[in-house]
Amino acid sequence: MSCPTITQYLETLNHVQGLFRTLEGVEPDRDLYGEPLFWVGNFSVIFRVRIQGKPYALKCYIREPNHDSRLFDRLSRPFSEYVIPCRWLPEEVYVYDEYDQGSYYPVLLMEWVEGETLGRCVARFVQQEDRESLGELAQRFDRLAVWLLAQPFAHGDIKHDNVLVRADGRLCLIDFDGMYWPDFAGTRSSLIGSPAYQHPARNEYFYNKSIDDYPLAIIALSLHALQQEPALFARYNDKENLILNAAETAVGSSELLNRLERRWTEEGEGTLLALCRMLRSDTPAIEGLSRVLATLADTAISCEQEKRPPVDLPQKEGKSPKNKPRPVTTGRPLPKEPLAELVSADATTLLQTEKQIEGVDRLVVGEVDRFSAPTVDRTDEGALPRVAPPSSTVKVHASSTFHTSLARSEGDRMPSYEVIDPQEETCAVVRMHGRYGYADLCCGRLLLEPIYEMAAPYSEGVAAVRLGGRWQYIDPQGHCVIDAGHYDGADSFREGLARVRLGERYGFIDREGREVIPVRYVFATAFREGLSVVRVGDKYGYINRHGVMVIAAIYDSARHFRAGRAQVMQADRVFCIDKTGCRRPDATRGE
Repeated sequence: MSCPTITQYLETLNHVQGLFRTLEGVEPDRDLYGEPLFWVGNFSVIFRVRIQGKPYALKCYIREPNHDSRLFDRLSRPFSEYVIPCRWLPEEVYVYDEYDQGSYYPVLLMEWVEGETLGRCVARFVQQEDRESLGELAQRFDRLAVWLLAQPFAHGDIKHDNVLVRADGRLCLIDFDGMYWPDFAGTRSSLIGSPAYQHPARNEYFYNKSIDDYPLAIIALSLHALQQEPALFARYNDKENLILNAAETAVGSSELLNRLERRWTEEGEGTLLALCRMLRSDTPAIEGLSRVLATLADTAISCEQEKRPPVDLPQKEGKSPKNKPRPVTTGRPLPKEPLAELVSADATTLLQTEKQIEGVDRLVVGEVDRFSAPTVDRTDEGALPRVAPPSSTVKVHASSTFHTSLARSEGDRMPSYEVIDPQEETCAVVRMHGRYGYADLCCGRLLLEPIYEMAAPYSEGVAAVRLGGRWQYIDPQGHCVIDAGHYDGADSFREGLARVRLGERYGFIDREGREVIPVRYVFATAFREGLSVVRVGDKYGYINRHGVMVIAAIYDSARHFRAGRAQVMQADRVFCIDKTGCRRPDATRGE
């Protein structure tokens, strides 16, 4: 089918009477010169029209649409504020050609949404240097992405021009011509999407649930980078992108991505760094993207589907689908003909109704044996994280069930990982692909992506990790709260102080990162009951939290205090002392 030109559509819209098969009262909105208002895309031209006084978007195709009619049948059912209901009208508008011959052509009718594209909105906030609004926009996009990744369908052409920002700040998606549904599996895509956002490996044969992964990731990262540094827009925006190009990020040749990775490594921005590294994916599918975006959006991983009020699209009398009664709602009049059933359901419910999708299986993890990983040595009191011998074994409760509500398909489950330190099951150290992160073993959910070279368990609200060769302390959200990058080692906090190492010497820092006890001891343990064992020369003694030697270094060995007593050895004799250094020979039994 040869489609009309833009000029031919303009001629039709200038003389609309009698040229629409089912729609009545169509009137185009016009510009100052009396011409119909329109916007041109790669495949279509969109006119803003009014039908019985209400504004709508009328999409007319200048290239032959090659999509399944079932696609728009499903989109006609309002199930989320992120999706604008639409109605596919085959053979609807009569258009004359240059020989005064005519034919009917299909159109797509959509609710008109007042707002601006994501790209225009970003440009406006950047010009105003409004970091706060850019941050809110980034978070709203993260939430949209988390929602979309949880759906059984994919959009197929995610880019800044296909995301609208409503007047109240809410986001919605437009242009679903390249959409994927599970029952389209095995077919080829008729629309590849914008090269600026699509992975280089995306082609017509890569047509599945994961086609939105890469563009969602690249837009999310761009928005967060702009929130931190709006000036990036002027330097890296080329009108086709925001600031990053997929052709460069996927192969590691993006100067900006490399710069952001170095910056977030130094700043300890673990979640953004994880997203940054995901853009180096070899394929358009990105494993674990939902988790990272949910963290950035500060949204529960099992976020509830957002509902939207039903929207009515006009239809000519007598043309409504049969056997589809409309429930009576209060507070608004019933239109003459509904577009479809005004149901409140997410896309998964729609597909389950059609019996096109299966349930999501749970993930089960059993024992983990024989691994090498950084862990806290439990025998050498207060030792720094070190590599455990290969024979070390950590067992996970066999009844532990690991699952994620954002699993999108059989191949998109939460990846398996080794449990390194299960001492705190709700925030355990885990290892995956040679890197370390944190997971909630009780519900099987990664809390912080495995991006760290070394990681210690959380203690007193922070955890010591090494990222990019630099030690730092992170909070439960993965944000760097103490920069310990100039030290060669860092231990967990205990009693408000953490042991640090520089070369072969040890000292202590406080929660502000201040070195309160200088790095000068060849040996020091973590504080217990207000005291730390230190070595001076070849003897051991005890210092308090101010670094004052309160028990002289006269012992050949010494252990930490428990219940006010500590075991020491002097001249081959083992005995106990109290915190004044007085010998307590009656307390040595059982030590």
